[in-house]
Amino acid sequence: MAECLAIRWGIDLAVEHGFGQCEIETDCLSVAQILRREEKVMIEEGVLCEDLRDHLSNMGLIQVGFSGRNNNKAAHLMAHTACGWEETEVWVARPPIFLVSHLLADFCNIFTT
Repeated sequence: MAECLAIRWGIDLAVEHGFGQCEIETDCLSVAQILRREEKVMIEEGVLCEDLRDHLSNMGLIQVGFSGRNNNKAAHLMAHTACGWEETEVWVARPPIFLVSHLLADFCNIFTT
């Protein structure tokens, strides 16, 4: 459920900032599989995923990708760090300095995996 809610929040944020077509990548294989399916899913997460699929199609988003945590250490670090925050922070143009080295390492992993 947490992954579905995070994706939904990300979609709303993308729309709010005027992003058109986007690509969603998740480290939750089951959510990625549900979002890529055409049939309805009859589980609690499925109801939220159905809503997400509607939002994705309204945005013109076609791709939902899966990448394990080892390929996206920056997102994993950010999730753990944000757990202790009381307010939401959004970085559109520049990431926080503590995250830059992890983002660069993840970017390099794209070309080595």
